[in-house]
Amino acid sequence: VALLGWLLGLLLKRTATIPFGPWLALGLLLALWCSRPAQHIAETYRDNVVDLFTAHPGALPVAIGLMLVVTAAAMALARLARRWLVPDSS
Repeated sequence: VALLGWLLGLLLKRTATIPFGPWLALGLLLALWCSRPAQHIAETYRDNVVDLFTAHPGALPVAIGLMLVVTAAAMALARLARRWLVPDSS
């Protein structure tokens, strides 16, 4: 997938270098999409989530709130780790 992206970039004359992460993620998603066990796991997860929110509609706002709190905590932790790992240039 990354090779196709690189070739497309060459044809469009954008740049010779491409970021690896997005193409790696896209390749992973394609590999999971083509994998029967991964499809089964994803379908089971989707069905369980739908069943949960159908049986307990109040769980949706709680899940959204938890995602927001965990996202904020991850951002704060990343900033703290950056302060510890990257020396201050001033």
